[in-house]
Amino acid sequence: MCLDIVAVILLAGSVAALGYHYWRGAYEGRGYPYSTYLFDPADTFRVSWSGVSERHCFGDLYQPYLNSSNLDPYGRSEGVLPGCYFPFAYVLIHPLTWVPYNWLVLIYLAGCALGLLWTARRAMALSNSLRDWHILFTIVLLSFPVHTALDRGNIDTIVFLITAGFLFCFMQAKYGWAVVLLACAAAMKGYPAILGLLYLQRGKFRYGLYAGSLTVFLALASAMLLRGGIVGSFNGLVEGLAGFGTLAGSFWGTLNCCSLRAALKALTYLSWEFHWTFLADRLLSIDAVYWAVQLLFASCIGWEYFRRRLTLEERIAIITPAMLLLPDITGNYRLIYVLLPMELLLRGGEETAERSDLLLAILFGLLLVPKAYYPTFMDVRIDSLLNPALMVLLLAVIVGRAARRERQHGATSSSADAICQTCVGACGSTLSSDPALHRV
Repeated sequence: MCLDIVAVILLAGSVAALGYHYWRGAYEGRGYPYSTYLFDPADTFRVSWSGVSERHCFGDLYQPYLNSSNLDPYGRSEGVLPGCYFPFAYVLIHPLTWVPYNWLVLIYLAGCALGLLWTARRAMALSNSLRDWHILFTIVLLSFPVHTALDRGNIDTIVFLITAGFLFCFMQAKYGWAVVLLACAAAMKGYPAILGLLYLQRGKFRYGLYAGSLTVFLALASAMLLRGGIVGSFNGLVEGLAGFGTLAGSFWGTLNCCSLRAALKALTYLSWEFHWTFLADRLLSIDAVYWAVQLLFASCIGWEYFRRRLTLEERIAIITPAMLLLPDITGNYRLIYVLLPMELLLRGGEETAERSDLLLAILFGLLLVPKAYYPTFMDVRIDSLLNPALMVLLLAVIVGRAARRERQHGATSSSADAICQTCVGACGSTLSSDPALHRV
């Protein structure tokens, strides 16, 4: 039932978005970004190639393709931006540079689409019924972050599939494979390393240590294979990240993100538009010490994560929005990670459903639907405000239902108790007799 609601929201939202952008483009004569919620390739990647489209080169794939071709991703050459991915990502991409780029684009699009469909079908435990096939294709193929990630050719899609493999292995207690997959994902992009917190829930501390050690090894070994070696590669990475931060972290660049900082920037812009000078000044003061906002928000999430007695699906659903909200810059395509907690939390039948599942289905549906609308009174996409707000609400609902479950079963414990019980779980003890905690 809940997955049906998500599918209906995505279908209705996609139709509304197509109608809106068609109207702005065809009838109002407005160009990018009003005429589409996708990426304008000529906006950043001014390259010439004889590919699928003269202008569209799937730039987020094209740049690392060029960067990796001579194993000097952090060097500077004409038409190539300095790399900003971790060394392991370029080492993996390098063999792909032997494939003509036209063919690589087709392989990337087909492989990622099939991988996303397989991942969703497995996560949602769908049958072969016509209804389930409709749900599968609607949720995957109409999701805004899937469109955005594939349209840009971003390797986050590949990292997402590796991360999904880690979660599947982890949930089946295949900890050795889980370590390898988590290390590969973290060595490519870094932020999936936060999923190592799941080892605390299972009390598998040594596997978390293995994953961290393997991540470091992959990073160092990959850097040795690149021009400049370890020192040169990491100096180049720092420079590349600084350049990306300047480009994407500008006021307008941040507005196209889904982090807390994007919402802060959007509110600041609205304050200027409505001449609320006092509020704009206060928001700018907060932005100047945004690190304090990050620290406070991370502390609140961490407190609830360790304090509450959560199911594994709920822990994944807490870690994922935190992974998206906390960085300064989080591209909207990275909302693709919301698919996994949604699929895992809502996959059960009515016999295992909770009252909050309906609300979660609505929140997930609204998060995944295209919302790149520009109200007539402002030049800021409303999803800059809505996506962070929806993720904060998602966190609140998950924590709230865990708290309600604790009250109902008299299982409220202090944070210290919860951590101690997790440690005891490493020795083979059971965390709780509550069946809701053993759905995985």
